[in-house]
Amino acid sequence: MSDYWRGVFSTADTAKFAAVSVALLTRQDIDIANTISNTALENNFLVLVGYGMVGASVAYSAYQINNAYTEGGPEAALKQLA
Repeated sequence: MSDYWRGVFSTADTAKFAAVSVALLTRQDIDIANTISNTALENNFLVLVGYGMVGASVAYSAYQINNAYTEGGPEAALKQLA
């Protein structure tokens, strides 16, 4: 899981760098670009990544329960829930 979060933060850092680079190339205020990109990432991207992880976890649990039900019936599915 920590490798996943490292990748997420690496992606966020790359996005910040891209925003500042575009501001530099277009001769805009770099400080404003940095502030806005930080705010956007913290308020949107990182929050949505957390929701995505919860959704993926729920979907994987449902998949495991379905497999247990298919292979072993209702008792196996209930055991998988525990």
